[in-house]
This record gives sequence, C-alpha cells and structure tokens, in this order.
Amino acid sequence: MSLTKLVHEQLPLNRKERFFTGTVLPMVICKDNFRHFRRFLSLIPGLESTVIKADPEEANVQFFTEYSLNESVGEEAQDRFPDVPSTKETLDVLILIKGEPKNLVALEAKMFDTPTTYELNRQMQNQQKMLKCIQESLGVQKVYHYALLPGELSRRLGQIDFPILTWEAIRAAYRPVCAGDYFLAMLELALHSYPRLAAKKRQYRHYCEQMIQGREIYERFKAGTLDKVSMGRGGGMNGERLGEDIRTGGWRDHSYETSSAEPPNSNWLYIANFVKLVDQASTCASTDTTPPVGQTGLRLPMNSGQSQHSNQPERQRKGGAPSQAGQSTLDAP
Repeated sequence: MSLTKLVHEQLPLNRKERFFTGTVLPMVICKDNFRHFRRFLSLIPGLESTVIKADPEEANVQFFTEYSLNESVGEEAQDRFPDVPSTKETLDVLILIKGEPKNLVALEAKMFDTPTTYELNRQMQNQQKMLKCIQESLGVQKVYHYALLPGELSRRLGQIDFPILTWEAIRAAYRPVCAGDYFLAMLELALHSYPRLAAKKRQYRHYCEQMIQGREIYERFKAGTLDKVSMGRGGGMNGERLGEDIRTGGWRDHSYETSSAEPPNSNWLYIANFVKLVDQASTCASTDTTPPVGQTGLRLPMNSGQSQHSNQPERQRKGGAPSQAGQSTLDAP
C-alpha cells in the first residue's frame, strides 16, 4: 500500500507545521548524518562552501527545532547570555555552524498556515531580539534569517521584509539523493495537497499594509507626508469603536490598520475623514459638548470622500471615493 493511499484511507495527513519543521525537514536535509547537508546550504547565498562536521567528537554544527533561547538558557549558560530577552519567541529551526566565519541560520516556516504579509513580518521581526542576543553573545559573524514557505504562499504574499526559501526548492535539491525516501515522499505529498489543505485566506488584516498609531497618522497627514489613504476600525467612521477612540482620546495611542488604497469595505474609512473627526472633537471639547459613548457625535457630508485627498501626495489624488455599500465587512478590528 502506498503512502498516498494510507493517508487517504487511514490517518489523514498531519497539518501541524511542527511536524514538517521538527520531523520532515530534518529527516530530509540531515539525511545520512548530514552527508547531503550542503545541498540545503547551497540554497542560501553565502553558505555554499560551508564545511559541516557531524561526527559528535568533532562536530561544528548545532541543529535545533522549536528553539526558544529564553526557555533554553539555564544557570550554566547565563554567563554566556547575560541579556536574554524576556519574551519567549520560538524559531522553527535554528542552526549554528561554528567555523570561519561563525554562521547562524534561522527559519520561520509555514506549510498549511496562511498568514498575511503583515503577520509574517511581525512574527519574524519579533524574533530579531533573540537572534541579536545570540549573535552578540557568541560572536556570530553572519545571521541568515529566512521564511520557509510553500511556493504558492510565497507568490501570494509577494515581497516581505525577509528572504524566502521555498519547500519546493528543498524538494528539488534532495530528489537526486532521496529517491524512494519516506520523508521526502511525505514532503511531496504535503505540497501536492497544499491547494486542498491550506487554511482558507483569513480576512483579518487582509487589507492592511502597515499598522500606525493614531497620533502618527494625524501628524503625518497634517504635514502632508502620509502615503496612506484609508484606515480600518470595526464599524467604520460611525462605528462604536472609533467613536470611543475619539471620545476618550484613545485614538492617539491605538494602532490602526492603514492602506494606500481606497476603503475596501464599511469597516474602513478615509484618513482625511478621521482627521476631520479628531479636529471636530477637539472643537466640541473646547465648548464642553461631549458626544455620547459609542458615537462620534459628528457627521460629515456624504460626498466628503471626493475631496479628502487634499493633504495626500499628488500621486494619490485620483478622483472621488467609490461607494462602500454592499461590500464585505469581514476586515478591521
């Protein structure tokens, strides 16, 4: 009975990413005691000629999965790592190669999960403190921080803040030396099943290009330096959440989703209208006419979006605002 038939008739395929990063990946790239590890390193520019010694008596490589520095540093290692971050970010794969130079490879991997560009960037940015601590504490010359993604997800995300390595590239690199290998076949099966098993595209923050605090949105709009046109808040311009933000002044420190595109649905509003609401609320406060909780207490003309780009860069002034009626309302917190 084939592996494919087993998956279809017995236990379904494991969709946990830890299975692919903690089991499948090591069994493929570390095959035969790291004998073919250079095939993996050749996929990362700068590491092609790195020498790996896997003999336990002469090893120069440490290969860890699900690695958290915070949870790994005990009393015996505190002297080596005096400034360990208090947070517990976990890297899917962490590889230290002690040589000349000393290199560190860190992978954040996805298989069937489908994060947004913002979510993946944020997750990897949060890992930077841990990597910086390791680099400074151990004298690492070069850190290679990569996202390991299915090709289809990589294409959908587009350009991110970190370099990308695909599962398909690993599959192609190891096919010549892993013919008939169980775990390479498992990887093949996962990639073949990706369109069917990948998590449905999540709408939350789907339209977000950048999270920006309200204070910064306001100040940059007034200065004419903001390159965003719209922002998201549940319920949109007349929603309870934005009304509460305006009434309490919480808008200053709240981080909003922003986009350079027109508002995609009724949970989004033009930044120009947000600025007007803030200015009008300030006028109300000076005359002691506070709007009720959950309402801005302010109304703008129905066609206010048509002239809302007056303080935006010239390239964004492209006509009036489209109607938002009848569009999806599945985005914006």
